[in-house]
Amino acid sequence: MSENNLPIKLVLPKTDDIIPNKGGGEVKFFGEVTPELKKEITGKLENLLLFYADVFCESENIPAVGKITVKPEAIAKSHKPSDLCRKCPIIGSEDLDEIYIKVNKRNIQETIEMVKNPPSKRFQANMTAIVDIQPIKAEEKISPLLKNLAEKEFNSIKKIIKLKFF
Repeated sequence: MSENNLPIKLVLPKTDDIIPNKGGGEVKFFGEVTPELKKEITGKLENLLLFYADVFCESENIPAVGKITVKPEAIAKSHKPSDLCRKCPIIGSEDLDEIYIKVNKRNIQETIEMVKNPPSKRFQANMTAIVDIQPIKAEEKISPLLKNLAEKEFNSIKKIIKLKFF
């Protein structure tokens, strides 16, 4: 037998080998939805509203960025609080457990009302996945790597830095 002719074993699939995946499933809760949880999330959203009050005074439609931190067991894409963020859309993330959301005064107020009276089971499950909701502070806007660069080193990379405005 030639070295180029290697033996091949043909394995044919059986009809019961091909089974379609079943999507969906139950909504996963990461804790209990209690009045305390609703009050805690409402308080965090109100703090976000207070932090950006001066921005929203200029114009209620000017968006700002908030950061939601989720529990470590809720970092999967299927557990992201997308239903909770229906009024404040998800615009990005930094780490697996962090989600950036676009917020404005009206959207935060509408989300607070939904937290007080959750519209769905998925919304309630999203509330149990949250650890914290915070504004993006000035010290977080520049990465630690860029902060530590000397001016001489910064000049060598400044042409490759990209900015994105929301």
